[in-house]
Amino acid sequence: MTTTDTPETVDSFAASGDGRIHGLRRMLFRKPGLTTAAVYGGVGIILLLTVIGPSIGPWLADAGCACGWGSEQIDSGHALEGPSGTHFFGTDRSGQDVFSRVLAAPRINLVIALAATALSVVIGVPLGLLAGYIGGRALAATATSELIMRFMDVLQSFPLFVFAVVLVAVRGQSTEIVIIALTIVNLPVFARLARAEMLTVREQPYADAARILGHGNFRLIFRHLAPNSVASSVATVPMVIGFVILFTASLSFVGAGVKPPTAELGGMIRVGANNMVTGEWWPSIFPGVALGLMVLIFAFAAQDIAARMRAVKRAEGLMSAETSVEAG
Repeated sequence: MTTTDTPETVDSFAASGDGRIHGLRRMLFRKPGLTTAAVYGGVGIILLLTVIGPSIGPWLADAGCACGWGSEQIDSGHALEGPSGTHFFGTDRSGQDVFSRVLAAPRINLVIALAATALSVVIGVPLGLLAGYIGGRALAATATSELIMRFMDVLQSFPLFVFAVVLVAVRGQSTEIVIIALTIVNLPVFARLARAEMLTVREQPYADAARILGHGNFRLIFRHLAPNSVASSVATVPMVIGFVILFTASLSFVGAGVKPPTAELGGMIRVGANNMVTGEWWPSIFPGVALGLMVLIFAFAAQDIAARMRAVKRAEGLMSAETSVEAG
C-alpha cells in the first residue's frame, strides 16, 4: 500500500477477497457442457450404485427374475459358469454371481475413498494453511511451520503401497484400518497444496487492506485467506478419490484390503485372476472394467474442475488489472 491509498481504495481491495470466493462458486456451478454432463452423470451413477447397488439383485429376485442374486449368495451348481440369462456376467469359482457383486462393490470402494479423502482434507488443509500463514514470521512460528512440513516429508518418504500394507499387517485387516492408512498416505497432498496457496494469498493486496482495516488474525484467516486458499484442494479432491479407489483395490488384490466375502473390486479381480489361464475370463474382466470406469470418471471430473479453476483465475487476473488501473 502507498500513502496515497484512499479509504475507498482500501475497501475495494478488501472486497476483492470476497470476489475470489464468488469466483470459486462460479468455478463449481458454471453451466456444464455435454461432455461435462456425461462425466457428472457417471459420478451420479456411481453414487446411486453406492446407495442401492447391493439391493438390486435381491429386488430382481423378489420380482421373480431368474437373474436376481444377492452379492454373497452362492449358486454352487454353476460355479465358473459363463455369462448367461441367469448370470449376466457369469459366476466365480465359488458360484457367486459376478453381476450382482459388480453392482454391490462400488459401495465399499467409494465409502472408503470418500472417508479417507474427507479425513485427509479435514486434517491436511488446516495444517497446510497454518504452516503457510505463520511461516517466515516469528522464530517460534517459523519453527512450527517447518515442523509441520518436515512431518509431511517423513510421511512421503515411505513407499506408499508398502507403508499401507505394513500398517494393515500390523494393525489388522479391517475397513477402518484401510481408511486410516489411505488417510495418512494422502495427508501431505492437501497440506502442501493449502500451504502453497496460503503463501500466495497472504501477500495479496486485499490481505494488506484487511489488516489496515483492523481485521485480526482470526478474522483475516477465516474471512479472507482460507476461503481463497482451497481452490487447488477442491480441484484435487476428485482425483484423490479416484486414486484411493484404485489404491483400495490394489490392497485387496494382494490380500491386505477388504476381507472377503464382501464384494470389492480388487478382491474380485484377485479371485478371478487365477482362472484367466484356463479361459474363465469373466470373474476378473468385468470387475476390472468397472474399476477402470470409476477411476476414469473421477479423473475426468478433476480435469473439468481444474479447467474451471483456470478460467476463473484468468477472469480474476483481468478484474485485478482493471482494479489497479482504477486505483491508480
